Order: sequence, then C-alpha cells, then structure tokens
Amino acid sequence: MRSLAIRIERNIACRNVRLRRKVAGSTLLEVLLAAALFSMGMVALLQLMQSGSRIAMRGELESLAAKRCESVVSLVLAQTNFDLSSLESQLNEDREWETRISIDSSRDALAKLTVVVCRRGIPNFGKFELTRLIPHPANLSFLSSVSTDREDAR
Repeated sequence: MRSLAIRIERNIACRNVRLRRKVAGSTLLEVLLAAALFSMGMVALLQLMQSGSRIAMRGELESLAAKRCESVVSLVLAQTNFDLSSLESQLNEDREWETRISIDSSRDALAKLTVVVCRRGIPNFGKFELTRLIPHPANLSFLSSVSTDREDAR
C-alpha cells in the first residue's frame, strides 16, 4: 500500500511539472495572434488620425471660402456700375482661389447675387456658395444718389 501511495504522489508531481511547462511559456501561434491584433489596432488608429486631419483641413478651407464669399459680396455691393467681368477677373488673379459671380435680375425690385468660391486644384475641398438678394442693379444708381444726398445734408 505504501508503494501505491508513493506512485500516486510521483504521478501527481510529474503532472504538476508537465502542467507548469505548458503554462510557463507562450506558443508561436499566440505571439502571431497578438502581433496581428496589435497591427490591426495600429492601422485603425492611423486611419482615424488621417480622416481627422482631412476633416480639419476641409473645415478650415470652407471657412476661408466663406469669408472670401462675404468679402466678394461686399465688393459687389460697393460697386456702382456692376461691372462683374472686371471684378471677377481681378479676383481670379489669385492663384489659390477661383471666384464666380452671377446676378439673376429677373425679379423687379431685387436681384439674386450668387458667389461661388473654390480652391484651385482641390475640387471637393474648400468650395462655398453664397446667395444673397440685393437691390436690383438698375435701382442702385438711385440708391447711391440718395446716399450722397444724405451725406451732403450732414
């Protein structure tokens, strides 16, 4: 009986040693799996950073285009003769931005002014369109004479 107990203890001790050997290290398959998961995570993170910077650049360009549209509308309203072709050619001398101006004066009292500004070389980024209703071009000469009369009265 004593020999049986010694054999059982030896078997248990051998099993514990075998189990320790299996648990002690990691297999090549586990290392490859961990490397694959890590690389997929890094690729996803890099794509996220790239799309974030693209969105930030798009927002910045659209903001600049919107400011440029507002300044073009101010320039158009400041003109008395509405010579849009010369104004458009002056604005398009800028190599970074392209500007298109159109006036639809089919209405009686108001005209529809549309200004489109887009970044040259980047067709999908930095494009902004601004539409405003302005006094009809035929009425602007009357308005400018009224404003000069008011200034003279001061």
